[in-house]
Amino acid sequence: MNILLSLKPKYAEAILSGKKRYEFRRAIFKQPSVKKAYIYSTAPIGKIVGSFTIDKVLVDSPQRIWQKCKKYAGITVEAFFAYYHGCEKAFAIKIRKVERFIPINPYSRIKNFRPPQSFCYVGDSLFQEFSLLRWISETFELKTS
Repeated sequence: MNILLSLKPKYAEAILSGKKRYEFRRAIFKQPSVKKAYIYSTAPIGKIVGSFTIDKVLVDSPQRIWQKCKKYAGITVEAFFAYYHGCEKAFAIKIRKVERFIPINPYSRIKNFRPPQSFCYVGDSLFQEFSLLRWISETFELKTS
């Protein structure tokens, strides 16, 4: 089982570039079998731009999560605490093995696609299709460059 995460373009790029090694959430997925996350970069991009493997999920108070993750948070302390304002619990998804895709338009690949508000579950068949599309795109791009 995998998830599709909606991220603002600046945070999606920070993950893809390696500057952001934790993705912060107020709510987390319930399925323990989730091991991979696809990155949907919201407007104006509107495409699936990459994926990452989930190392682990940290759960603690926002203050403690910030202390543990601030070096690779990829966001300002002000943005972090504004996001968690009023929350007693914070979740930090530790990111590893990031893959950048040639952006994939999900509206043309997935029937009735609607970007998730926060995240949604996606099956393994989506991963296989995206891996194949990425491989075809990279191979084609290399041959034509």
